[in-house]
Amino acid sequence: MKVIYCILCFWSISGTLVSQGLILPAGDPSYEILDRWDILYNSELETPFISSIKNYQREWMVQRAKEIDSTHLLSAKNVYDLTKVLLQNNEWKISKMDLTSNKKFVDSTEIFYAQEPGLEHDLKNQFDPSYYNSKKPILKYFYRDPAHLLSIDKPGFTLRVNPIIHFKYGSETNHGTLFQNQRGIEIRGGIDQKIFFQSRILESQTKFPVYIEDFIKTFTSIPGNGLYKGYNSNIFKIEQGYDYLNADAFVGFNFTKHVGAQLGYGKQFLGNGLRSLFLADFANNFFYLKLNTQIWKFHYQNIFGEINSESANFPSGDLLVPKKYFAAHYLGLKLRKNLDVGIFETVVFNRDQFEFQYLNPIIFYRSIEHNLGSPDNVLIGIDVKWNLFNTISVYSQILFDEFKLNELITDNQGWWANKYGLQFGIKYINAFGIDHLDAQIEINAVRPYTYSHRDSTSNYSHSFQSLAHPLGANLREGIFKITYRPINKLTLSLLYWTALKGNDDTNNWGGNILLPNATRTMNFNNKIGQGVETNYDAIFFSASYELFHNVYLDLDLNRRTQNDLKTSFFTTGIRMNLGKESALY
Repeated sequence: MKVIYCILCFWSISGTLVSQGLILPAGDPSYEILDRWDILYNSELETPFISSIKNYQREWMVQRAKEIDSTHLLSAKNVYDLTKVLLQNNEWKISKMDLTSNKKFVDSTEIFYAQEPGLEHDLKNQFDPSYYNSKKPILKYFYRDPAHLLSIDKPGFTLRVNPIIHFKYGSETNHGTLFQNQRGIEIRGGIDQKIFFQSRILESQTKFPVYIEDFIKTFTSIPGNGLYKGYNSNIFKIEQGYDYLNADAFVGFNFTKHVGAQLGYGKQFLGNGLRSLFLADFANNFFYLKLNTQIWKFHYQNIFGEINSESANFPSGDLLVPKKYFAAHYLGLKLRKNLDVGIFETVVFNRDQFEFQYLNPIIFYRSIEHNLGSPDNVLIGIDVKWNLFNTISVYSQILFDEFKLNELITDNQGWWANKYGLQFGIKYINAFGIDHLDAQIEINAVRPYTYSHRDSTSNYSHSFQSLAHPLGANLREGIFKITYRPINKLTLSLLYWTALKGNDDTNNWGGNILLPNATRTMNFNNKIGQGVETNYDAIFFSASYELFHNVYLDLDLNRRTQNDLKTSFFTTGIRMNLGKESALY
């Protein structure tokens, strides 16, 4: 705790270095809306935004929504998106500066501004209800607005409380019933616009498809979760299911207008793709300290984390799970309004305590690691995103784990330590001029032994789950996704995924990042797909209908092939205040 206190004090006096507030949890539907806005409007707006750094701030979202609403005449579907964001984040009010300005507002949503017929769009003739009031709140206090079970707005204090419900039921060929029953609660609030808190807790009982069960058996870990136990149900005819509890939470502090910090337990994501080669939200939640500095065209983020060397289910019993640590920083620069460049670096290390030298927030970790004797696992990367014509976004990531320049340039001998990953993707918004018809193509390739380390505890993983690509390394994949919203409340999605991965047998071919790379099979002639060649193909179709605000009816149809093993499954369900989980495992 002394170390954390020193870091917070250092950044609080660092001068005028926008700051930390309430954030969107991973998987929230608003991410897709915000990414669309980034492509459609970012080149025309004043608010700076580096989209690679996820966990978007709710206050920033409202500012961006108001700016879009004030400068654009929007289609009915875009108004629906805007309304959803404003309702969901209605603790953020119009500032005094807005009320005294002479800025004209289009106000497509009629949420923030109401006007009498014949009056101009002038704030002097407007009032600020800040959110729709429900006509019939439940017992006077609940659902006073349509987005939140409980809303409290007092001077210097805001609070939002919402239930979380997710129930789905279906079947899989040759495998029987599929089932998921999740219940939970989300609480978020703020004090004096300086301190923010947010927490979610979710209890789950699940019967997974066979491919996820295979993952659990191999790595004694449920993707994105921690400790679990067995679950059976006579009512739903469930055998050999899983019962598990997970939670995420943080407390955020604003030190200055441009500097903030979070202390929490959760997930992070860096990138613009469906995958991230830097840091993804596939693994379980972990304890972290995060520092954010946003000024001018820069967004600089530091993450210091404590993660698990093993799964909480291995070995079983009431034993302390071995720990390891990582430090990461990402510097995003907006070169132009439509062009972002980012630099990423992280180090994973196994010690009895955090290595204090990695607390330096601006130095290159590679130089520290060399001075320590090169015992740790350092990764560096660069990403780029370029928006074109307000309809297309081109993005890419390049990650280097370890390489030798002359071997990398020629790369005709397949040296094992040329460990790197490549990503390239394109997003096409309002394809062919059709409103809310969006397409995305993404290609990822990761060389054998990438993310691994000679010390099996310093690999790039947490609880036996990859911190980056879910398949680990020694892979090549392509993803095509198309999403269409024919009417406001109905969203259709079709995703095709194909991948080649080299799995390990009794030899270490570089696919399993948990294995020490000192046990590699050979030094040269390494290539993607070596080892046990495994081909994946999958088609996922999804339809979601929004019955009420943040209450969705879902239908999912999936077909998946792994070499000669073919399986199909479908589920139907209902979810409330919870984003749709990814099918890409």
